[in-house]
Amino acid sequence: MSLFNNMTQATGFMVFGIAALCCLCPRNARVWGILAAIHILFLAEMFLDVRFTVHNRFDRMLQLVGLYEHRAFLQVPLLALLLLCIIMMLRFAMRGENAKTVKLAQGASLFTMLIFVFEIISLHRIDTLLYFQLAGIMVIAWLWSLSATIVAVSALLSVRTSRTEKSAR
Repeated sequence: MSLFNNMTQATGFMVFGIAALCCLCPRNARVWGILAAIHILFLAEMFLDVRFTVHNRFDRMLQLVGLYEHRAFLQVPLLALLLLCIIMMLRFAMRGENAKTVKLAQGASLFTMLIFVFEIISLHRIDTLLYFQLAGIMVIAWLWSLSATIVAVSALLSVRTSRTEKSAR
């Protein structure tokens, strides 16, 4: 019996776990601690599949009221609202005194959230791209890997930067 259902799930578990651990390294515990917690939630999502549960319940509700065949009238505005929210969150994250490494990690984390929400809204053309197999792993896992790598490297660079600044004093 395998712990993972597929390589995509295993990839997500691994990359989100590594990102969470790397976020525990920098000294700015507040910001990096929040990012670590977010990536632990991403890791948990690999097993809980809340995004699919929400999607399936939404589909069933639309089927019950006879709107499933016309769901695009809800999906497109939801997607537009989502993109607006992500832009606002990104602008908020990029403000303030946080270092560039923190801002980069925040942006990558928001990107991952966006991917999860795309799965919930489930536009078929986007799903086709996200679930396409590339070297035995779905494109979505490659995107998670890219995002988690940006977070992990940013966290480690933050540690290096704080050590360099400390030794320069």
